[in-house]
Amino acid sequence: MSVTDPSTIHDNASPEEMEELEKRARGFGVLRFRNYRLFFTGQFISTTGMWMQSLAQSWLVVETLNASAFQLGLVPLFQFGPSLIFGIPAGTLIDRFPRRYILAATQTLYMSLAILLAMLTWTGAIQLWHVYATGFVFGITGAIDMPARHAFVSELVPKYALKNAIAINAATFNMGRILGPAIAGVVLAWVGPAWCFFLNGISYIGPICAMFMMNLLPFVKSTAGSGWEQMKEGISYVRRTSAIRQPMLLVLIVGSFGMVYTVWIPLIATQSFNTSEGMFGVMFSSMGLGSLLGALSVAYMRSGRGRTRMIITGVLQGSATLSIGLIAAVPLNAWIATAAITFSGICAANTMSLANTLVQTTAPDELRGRVMAVYSTVFTGTLPFGGLLAGTISNRWGVEASMIFGGSVVVIAATTMLVRHIMSPEEASDTAPIPVG
Repeated sequence: MSVTDPSTIHDNASPEEMEELEKRARGFGVLRFRNYRLFFTGQFISTTGMWMQSLAQSWLVVETLNASAFQLGLVPLFQFGPSLIFGIPAGTLIDRFPRRYILAATQTLYMSLAILLAMLTWTGAIQLWHVYATGFVFGITGAIDMPARHAFVSELVPKYALKNAIAINAATFNMGRILGPAIAGVVLAWVGPAWCFFLNGISYIGPICAMFMMNLLPFVKSTAGSGWEQMKEGISYVRRTSAIRQPMLLVLIVGSFGMVYTVWIPLIATQSFNTSEGMFGVMFSSMGLGSLLGALSVAYMRSGRGRTRMIITGVLQGSATLSIGLIAAVPLNAWIATAAITFSGICAANTMSLANTLVQTTAPDELRGRVMAVYSTVFTGTLPFGGLLAGTISNRWGVEASMIFGGSVVVIAATTMLVRHIMSPEEASDTAPIPVG
């Protein structure tokens, strides 16, 4: 029985055959599937470019445009705020039209925005409002792109490989998160931020080409009811399904208070430790390294108490954020802070990857686009709120106080959730699966 054909569904496989198939698809074994391999390659290229732009943009705002901590905190507000408005309606679009073409369109828009930023920076015309304006358009595009990408994975592999495909998708994101800032640190010091923006722009050629090289089954769109009725159906399903509500709540807490690193890292690098561009790149990359290790650990986990592990890693992530704030407040050596950032990344990736896996594998096929739109709205919606809150606290009391406060909130909230989870008879019997290994 072949596992190389993603269109083959093994519903009638024996338990022994299914176990063998799942084992062969473990971790990076999902790259056996051609469509997923194309998707993986394209996403890795564009994600690397995206993280190059993220680091360069933070440096541009703080060092070139002399923005305050509060103004830096507004960047994620403009970039991810539109998801709060457009994210949930986007789910209906994603369930109605082929996701391949939706993603090709969003990647093209991303390319155009990155090249526009490069041109404005090269000509010296760049102003803070340009960063906000392009970030807002980026946010509208992302409100469609993120849930479409999450839902698209289910079209690329058979069901038995879906859990591991989701985890490796997170690993792909974090591989770019390591490589992108590392390259950006060198490019920043050598030729400046404009080249980071331009290289990000051309990186989107990879996923656009990959979309049109795939051999996919015909797309079956959701047609029952109007768009408004379909949207309500998706929201209603999320509200009444505890296996989906709980992961989303944890994502909301950790994302809002414990993962505002696009604000925190530039500030602790420049204010707490007074680092160079190169060390700034190392600190940014360390978060990606930890996130990659965390995502890979999920991809190779055996089935078990997925929700329990998810909440425990949420507690650890908050503790790590709190410790980074204390390290910066002393301050200790920047390398100690970098090690703590790496550990925070490991915990954050575990929490987010397990939450994503639990949500996707719980949602039925016909609702997956709408459910993932709600999930993406919750996830991306935390970024503008968290960025604004972190920027405001940093501006008034310092970045160290901002991280100590954020980490403390996550620890208290996640610990409370863990106690309730353990003490509830219904939750204590949790056997929610995680990727089979």
